[in-house]
Amino acid sequence: MNAAQTVRRTAIAALAATLFTVVLTPTAANAAPAAQTQPIAWSQAFDLPDVAPTLSGVVSGTVGLSTHLSFAQTDQLSVGWDDSTVKQGGALDPIATRQPGPGTLTVDQKVHFTGTAGVQGSTVDISFPTQNISASTPCSLGADGDTATCVTDSSDVTVIPPTCPDIPASVPDANTCPLDPQVSVKLRTTSTFSVSAVTAARMLHGAAGSVDLGTGQPVTDTVSVPCTTPVGDPLAYELSSLSLQAAVHTVTELVWTVTVSAPVVIPVFVPVPPTFSVPGAPNIDVYDSPDTLAAQDSTLAATAPDVSFAVGAVTKNNVPPTVSLDPMFTGDEGSPIAFGATAAGPCAAGATFTWNFSDGGVAYGDQTTHTFTDAGPFTGQVIATDVTGLSGTADFGASVTNLPPAVTVTPAAPVVAWGRSLTLQAQAVDPGSAEQSTLTYAWDFHDGSAVTSGGPSEAHVWADPGSPTVTVTVCDRHGGCTSKDVVVTVRARTTTTSYTGDTTATYSAPVTYSGSVIDEFSRPVVGATVGFATGSTVLGTATTGGSGSASTTVADTLSGGSYPLTASYGGDSRYVASSSAPVSVTVTSMATAVTYTGTLSSKPNAKIPLSATVTDVRGVPLPGQTVTFTIGKQTVTAQTGANGVASTTLKLAQKPGSYPVAVSWPGAAGTYAAASWTGVFKLNTK
Repeated sequence: MNAAQTVRRTAIAALAATLFTVVLTPTAANAAPAAQTQPIAWSQAFDLPDVAPTLSGVVSGTVGLSTHLSFAQTDQLSVGWDDSTVKQGGALDPIATRQPGPGTLTVDQKVHFTGTAGVQGSTVDISFPTQNISASTPCSLGADGDTATCVTDSSDVTVIPPTCPDIPASVPDANTCPLDPQVSVKLRTTSTFSVSAVTAARMLHGAAGSVDLGTGQPVTDTVSVPCTTPVGDPLAYELSSLSLQAAVHTVTELVWTVTVSAPVVIPVFVPVPPTFSVPGAPNIDVYDSPDTLAAQDSTLAATAPDVSFAVGAVTKNNVPPTVSLDPMFTGDEGSPIAFGATAAGPCAAGATFTWNFSDGGVAYGDQTTHTFTDAGPFTGQVIATDVTGLSGTADFGASVTNLPPAVTVTPAAPVVAWGRSLTLQAQAVDPGSAEQSTLTYAWDFHDGSAVTSGGPSEAHVWADPGSPTVTVTVCDRHGGCTSKDVVVTVRARTTTTSYTGDTTATYSAPVTYSGSVIDEFSRPVVGATVGFATGSTVLGTATTGGSGSASTTVADTLSGGSYPLTASYGGDSRYVASSSAPVSVTVTSMATAVTYTGTLSSKPNAKIPLSATVTDVRGVPLPGQTVTFTIGKQTVTAQTGANGVASTTLKLAQKPGSYPVAVSWPGAAGTYAAASWTGVFKLNTK
């Protein structure tokens, strides 16, 4: 047995021992096992790239080679499952097992050669045209990672036939026929397959739909019957897109056999040791050796038709879901409390959840919320219904914490005048709406008055300005209380001051200034000091009585003219200051009188006394006034004294006769009017 035969036989033994198993779902001991077996036929044909190597040595020349490979193998695929799991939500767990079967590798090649062979120092032309050569060999591929080597040897093809007939060894003339070469050739192809993957797309089919179990290297899967599968629906387990993949390393050799015929045994010299036939044979085997033409790498991706296994009709799910959740949930009244539950079971995925609460509330979903309107312990039950209509329940409790009400007071920054009523409104909202109608209110004004327990609003009066604090406390029926303080601004009352006195006056004569002060509520301000002034000049003050009026009479100190006069109240801790609008007051000068008290007759050239009295209209003497005396053409002046009398003398320098006498004074601008007196003076003869 040569080396090639040994390799071939070893490879065949290895392939026969391989086993590839696709385990989709491992199962425990099946209560009701079922199995089906179907053949799967792999096939793949592919070409190797053409090569044109150049040979050198005993055989020299150029080779052209085309190679086409065809692979086919039939395996057995068995699928087993548990019949009791062919139901809604059942763990079907099919186990697929592939048993490699026999295979064949066919090599179709085209080869041609142009060259020579060396024989005893001579060259012999051994060229041949294109030859079509085909050979097959058993070749079976196993599981992932297995290696199989498949060798195909074609039959010998005679390239150069002998030209001399066989010469018996008894022929005495050894030179009757010269050396006669005979050349034959065959192709040897060694293909090594390294299996890399056996893949399939796995699918569970039913009338209501399909479940994709994945594509790729077969792995351990868990395959459950969809819970939405109708009862009685026939199921089929299908493997499609089957692919047997391997890396292929192919070595192609051209195997030569060169012999010569001769009448006698002769020595033959070739570059390599020849293989001689037995002594005395007419044909001598001078060359038997391969030439490697190509070592090529390629890939195999053999495919097989889809296979389907009838699993059986689906039965109804009989396992209701089991509900799990926390036994107690907690939260605050008036706020959403989160509730959650899970369901387990063959068809629990996609289950619907209904929550029933002891306060009458209902919610839905595996995760939900519920708001309790009161505090206290509550109970409930959640119902989980799976897609097959089976239900499971679980009870739970809820502990809801009481919260005090939220309180605001309006107005938030109250302002009121003293002595006036202010109504405060407490707006309270309890987080538990069921407690809203039970809220109680207590008001404390912190001024010694009794705490008032009543409704949400309360009125109060403060006697004096200030910033008192008011506290309202609101409680629910569970004893949750909230106190809210509000600071009240009790302000002074605003006032209005009006001028009601004289608007005309005479200088130095009595004048009455009057005014009134009332507050913003038209009530008189009693005891208010009212000042009367023009500009910065205070003319007088007065205090208001019970009616809010104030009046004073004083001698006018203003000179003649018009003046803006205002009445003003300075205010105090209870009242705000105010002033009247300016009122125009007109002042006139006081009338005066001049009375002549001197002599009205005299002798010529005599020195006569002159006198006159100046008084106002009331007869009050006006001192310090300049009085002018005129008699005829003579004039003299004099100043009035404290008694208003002006006295002087005049020496007459006129002829006897009667002359007009005039006494005058010009008055004081803005205060006193001018005045004069007239008469007749008699100047007697001697």
